Amino acid sequence: MESEFGGLYDEPLQKRPAANPRHGRRSAQHEQGAAGASVEELLTPQEVGSAAVGDEQIAELEQKKAVQQELVALDAAFYDDYGVKLDASSRAGFLCFMRYSSGAAAPLLGAESTGHLIATWVAGEECLSVRFLDRYRLNYAVAANTEHGLQRRWGTAHALTFLDQVPEAKRLAFN
Repeated sequence: MESEFGGLYDEPLQKRPAANPRHGRRSAQHEQGAAGASVEELLTPQEVGSAAVGDEQIAELEQKKAVQQELVALDAAFYDDYGVKLDASSRAGFLCFMRYSSGAAAPLLGAESTGHLIATWVAGEECLSVRFLDRYRLNYAVAANTEHGLQRRWGTAHALTFLDQVPEAKRLAFN
């Protein structure tokens, strides 16, 4: 049989079965994406062969574990205070940010009464605070020393481009 693109095939392409043949749709976990992923899945690096683990990797794993424990404790405290869990999309945004900002220092974590996570990095009188609105959007406030003294800057940014748009934030988060 000849396809419309000129290639020869023995038989026509078959329709691909659904991911979950019993239900005819994708699983809920697949549909949820990273927002439904556990803290361990998002913060634990994938195994890569049998490479030796150096001191830097061990320190990074310990830091990620500490952030994970702090997030679990914050979630429990927030539930005790408000009777609801932290905002799931805000949590997913924070976890995604930390996962893809490998090397970022561990922030101080807090939450607003709305459940949005707030991460803060402090270095002397300089400070970076980030409110995770959802997985992709965040609000930030930066106070950084420049040649003109302490300058303040704030705004809304996309999580993937934030550190490139605000170099002071990158310097403070990776301090």
